[in-house]
Amino acid sequence: MKENLRNSASIWTEGDIRWILPARLAALLGSSALATALLLTTEGAGRGAVGVALLMGAVTLPVVLTIGWTGRLADTRDSRQLLLAATAVQLAGLAGLVAAVRAPGPGGGSETLWWWLTLGTVALVQTGHALELPVWPALTAKVVGDERIGDAMAWQQGLGVLAAPAGALLGAFAYSLGGVVAAAGITALCALAGGVAALAIRTRRGGGAATHPLATDEIAESEDAEAPPTVSTLRWLVTHPVLGPILLVLTPLVLVGEAVNVVEVLLARQELGASAAQYGWGEVAFGVGAVIGTWGVRRVTSDAARLVLFLGGFWVVSVLILVAGVVPSWWWYVGLAVPIGAGNMAANVSSATLLMLHTPEARRGRVQAAFVGTVRAFSLGALAIGGLLGSALGPRGTYVACGTAACLVMLAGSVWLHRAHRAARPSGRRPRRAATVVP
Repeated sequence: MKENLRNSASIWTEGDIRWILPARLAALLGSSALATALLLTTEGAGRGAVGVALLMGAVTLPVVLTIGWTGRLADTRDSRQLLLAATAVQLAGLAGLVAAVRAPGPGGGSETLWWWLTLGTVALVQTGHALELPVWPALTAKVVGDERIGDAMAWQQGLGVLAAPAGALLGAFAYSLGGVVAAAGITALCALAGGVAALAIRTRRGGGAATHPLATDEIAESEDAEAPPTVSTLRWLVTHPVLGPILLVLTPLVLVGEAVNVVEVLLARQELGASAAQYGWGEVAFGVGAVIGTWGVRRVTSDAARLVLFLGGFWVVSVLILVAGVVPSWWWYVGLAVPIGAGNMAANVSSATLLMLHTPEARRGRVQAAFVGTVRAFSLGALAIGGLLGSALGPRGTYVACGTAACLVMLAGSVWLHRAHRAARPSGRRPRRAATVVP
C-alpha cells in the first residue's frame, strides 16, 4: 500500500530530485544559449556548412574520446566530487573562450587564431559536460528507485527540451547585445548553479561502495580479461536482447538524421529568411512538441510499449525531416518542429528508460557513457556527411536526402527490431533488470 502511494505521488517528492532536475535544467539552458550564440557567430562570419560542422565536432568529440574513463569514474568515484570537478572544467573552458573572443584585432592571422582558440575552448567546456554526463542519470536512478525511473527520465529530458528553446532565445538575445561573451556569462552562471546543486544533494554514488563491482554482474561475467573495459561494455550492449537492437538501429539513424543539424542554421537564415530572433522560435516549437512527447510517455510501464514508442517517434522525425526540405517559409518549418520534437522526445525517453532498467546498478555509469559515446561517435560522422552534402546540395537538398535516407533506415530497422524482439521472447532470454518494472 505504501509503495502504491509512493508510485502515485509526484516525482518531486523524491528528496534530492528537487535539486537534480533544476541542476540539469540550468546546465542545458546554459549549453543551449552558448551553442546558439556560437552558431550565429559562425554563420555571420561566413564559414558555411564546413565551419558549422567543425564547431559541432568540437562539441561532440570530447564525449566520444572520454567514454572509457568518464563512465568508470562515474561508477568508482564520489558523485559530488565528480560534479564539482565538471563545474570547474566548464568554468575554465568558458574563461578561455572569453579570452579567445577578445583576441586583438579582426582579420588576418588574428581571425584564424580566434577561430581555432574558440574550437579548443568549446571542446574544453564539453569535456566538463562529458565528465558529468554519466553521473546524473545514474544518480537520478538511485534517488527515485527502479520503479520510478521512467517517470524521472521523462521529467529530466522534458525539462531539458524546455531548456533548449529557452536557452536558444536567451542565447540569441545575448548575442544581439554582447556577442559570444554575453552568452558565455550566462553559461557560467548556469554551471555555477550545477555546482551549488552538487553540494546540496545528500545522495551519493560511487566511491568505496562501487570500487569493487559485483562478481555476479552480467557485464563482469561477459568481460574478456584481455579486452579494454570499454570494449567489454560495448560487447555487452550489442549482445543484449533489448539494448542491442536499439543501439544498432539508433546509430545509423543518427548518422543520416543528425547531418541536417549542420545546415539547419543555413536553411533558416539563407533559404527561409529567418532573423536571429526567429531562428530561436524554431527551438521553442521543438520544445513545445517535446513537452507533448514527454507527457505522453512518462507513465508507460512495459518494455513492448517503449519499443513501439521508440520506433514510432523516430518514424515521425524521419518523415518530417524530408518534408522540411521543401517547405516554402520559415513558419512552415516552425510548425513541423512541434511533431518532430514530440516524436524525438518519445523515442529518446523510451530508450533512456530501457537503458537504465536493463543495466545493473553498479555499472550504470559505464553503460551510460558507452551508449551515449557510441551514438555521439556516429554524430561525428553525421557532421562530415552534413558538411559534404551542404556544400554539394545546399540546405534544402541536404534535408531531402537525409530525410529519405532516415526513412530507409527506419524501414529496415523496424523489421529487424521486430524480429529480434520476437526471437528473444520465446527463448526465455529475459534480460536481467535492476528491479521488476511496475506493471
